[in-house]
Amino acid sequence: MKKLLTIFTAFYFTTSAFAADVTAWKIVPAQSKVSFKVKQDGADLVGYFKKFDGKINFDKNQLAKSKVAIDIDVSSVVVSLAEANGAVQSPEWLSAKAFPKATFTAEKFSAQGKNFRADGNLIIKGKTVPATLEFAFEESAPNKARATGKTTIKRNDFAVGNSDVKKANGVENSIEVSFVVNAEK
Repeated sequence: MKKLLTIFTAFYFTTSAFAADVTAWKIVPAQSKVSFKVKQDGADLVGYFKKFDGKINFDKNQLAKSKVAIDIDVSSVVVSLAEANGAVQSPEWLSAKAFPKATFTAEKFSAQGKNFRADGNLIIKGKTVPATLEFAFEESAPNKARATGKTTIKRNDFAVGNSDVKKANGVENSIEVSFVVNAEK
């Protein structure tokens, strides 16, 4: 009987530790930004998305249980070249009416020195492509945190614009996406 009680107690504490909730963070939109940079005819074209939200369950001490799902409203895109703002939402580019959001999800996290890596999937225009984000994560107070990071994606993987750079108004294939997310518990 004593042996059974010992096994039950060990099982209880082990499963309780695994069942512990991973910290849920709420994005503070006014203090967060998702932006991008791409070369067009050799010059930087930059932009950002005004609206995005998501679910972040991240604990640097429980990476195996961490998850993230970020939705970006692609119709909220703003580009540094004013005449490109309408075009970037067109069916050839982001197709904002048919595919109103882009989504990044990840359930695999790893430590990279003092920083972290999230391996997941990015969905743009209904196409799902594996994506990796490198990011820093800092807790500035018991209930506040900041994540900053970036990744590079290929627009051709998502059928964004013409695959021929000349026919795509000189927009290169590689796009650097960066983010600053401030969040609270």
